[in-house]
Amino acid sequence: MTTQIDHTDAPSLPFIAAFVQVVDGEESLLPVALHDLRHQRDVDLDIVILDRTTAGLPEDLGATLVRLGPDTSVGEAHRAGLNHTRAQIVAWHTLGVRNLPTRMRIQWEALEADEGIAMVTTNLVLTDELGRIVAMADPKRALEAPTPLWQSGVMIRRPSLARIGRSGDLPVELFLYCRLRAHGRTGHIAEPICIVEESRFEALRRQSVTDAAAVHRIQPPVEQPPAVTVIATATDSIAGVRRMLAALATQELAPDRFEVLLVDGGMVPPLTVALSGIEVPFRLDIILSESIGVTAARNVAVHAARGDILVFLGADVQPAPDNLTRHIERHRDGSTPRSVMGEIEIKGTPIHDSVDHLTQTTSVASIRPEMRPGAAYRGQAFCSTNISVPRECVLRIGGFDTAFSGLGAEDVEIGLRLERVLGMNVIFDPDIRATRRSPVDIQGVIDRQRALGWCTQRMARKHEDPSILFGGSEPPPLADFWAAIQGEVIGCGDEVDDLMARIRTLCDSERAQGDGPRYLDEIEPMLQRVCELEFGRGLLSARAGMPLEAIVSTD
Repeated sequence: MTTQIDHTDAPSLPFIAAFVQVVDGEESLLPVALHDLRHQRDVDLDIVILDRTTAGLPEDLGATLVRLGPDTSVGEAHRAGLNHTRAQIVAWHTLGVRNLPTRMRIQWEALEADEGIAMVTTNLVLTDELGRIVAMADPKRALEAPTPLWQSGVMIRRPSLARIGRSGDLPVELFLYCRLRAHGRTGHIAEPICIVEESRFEALRRQSVTDAAAVHRIQPPVEQPPAVTVIATATDSIAGVRRMLAALATQELAPDRFEVLLVDGGMVPPLTVALSGIEVPFRLDIILSESIGVTAARNVAVHAARGDILVFLGADVQPAPDNLTRHIERHRDGSTPRSVMGEIEIKGTPIHDSVDHLTQTTSVASIRPEMRPGAAYRGQAFCSTNISVPRECVLRIGGFDTAFSGLGAEDVEIGLRLERVLGMNVIFDPDIRATRRSPVDIQGVIDRQRALGWCTQRMARKHEDPSILFGGSEPPPLADFWAAIQGEVIGCGDEVDDLMARIRTLCDSERAQGDGPRYLDEIEPMLQRVCELEFGRGLLSARAGMPLEAIVSTD
């Protein structure tokens, strides 16, 4: 019989995931491992079994079972395990190695005591067939010839484990350990809290020597990971992509300190063809979205990224030479996680009429013109063009929601979740500069307002929070709200057409006279009215279940 214990009034316990990898031939060792894990003291343990067996393990193990199969590598199994737990601390448990009931608590306390440590190891006690202690193994020797079963006493922070390699031919756990140790991010507990029979230990000694040789064959043996991963989605111009890559090639940040992941959002020709033969000083990879969609491909990029900081750039944007350096500095300045949004300037495009002026100097096309330097904004200000965010934070909330895809809808939604789940604001820094050549035209303004309305309603429904419809303020009765929106929007087509015709006529006159925005006072309220109606149209379309693609321009 299983007894349920109510911890409602008890102090919260450290939440740790224990990863147990099971391969063919080791199934019989699993019950003892589960016994040891269930008797760990003073921790809330999430046991995750990574099933790499051919036949598959039974379901009724009382733990999270992740079926992977025998072709899954060690690194791939660890990454899969991260997708099945929300724990920020992970312990590796090796079958055949016994753990004292205090293991998890002792190692967790070591990590808590030093935020700079990403992984902690422990000594291993060797026993004979009668259970008598005969020797002690010290994993600190792992840089030369790793002691067998050194992994059995590892506890590691989630962001570091997420960077483990996927190769099935290399000792990826050892590579990860060596990398962290080279950067001073490992700790060690001399107290023996793991136990194994000497015969099992000795049987694996040859493999440990082979693993050490594999590490030393790599020159240099430890590759420093990039500080930044740039993720850009290309949906428009190959020329724009080339300009962006050229701008990244002139960054003050050393080329080995960042990488670039390009998401092909349906380019013609494909980026793999258009950019074949191009030479850049940094690592450049292309991620195809044809079979999975752009938003899902962006999530693939987030998982593939190696940098601690993600910088999202539009593929039509050219970052200033100090762009990436400033993004890094802004994250180091703060003690709490945040999204950092930089400036976007329109390069070499004169303001010919009032619409040009409004789209470039007010929030009608972008929130940036009205943002104050250093100010903290709500998560819905998130816009994935010249913005940076800790990769760990994006992973913790599950990445972009593929149900919100197109025209920035996914940006607004992920910004909202970053704020609600992690308390993250958007900080504006106009000194983090980037430029683009093409301003937003009036059709782009209309599409943006419809998309914002659509996204707002969908977010309110997803999060079951009507206050999202009203910018966080106390909502009036919803029936009255929707009645008012319907009264404004339904049948407003003639009003919008008349307003748009008048705006275009005045702008044509301004362009013909060449004096710039002469009719700004007249055009601004008309454009604001159009935006209000188009936002309402987006709200109603989402409420009716229409997809975003059905209400925005496809030109």
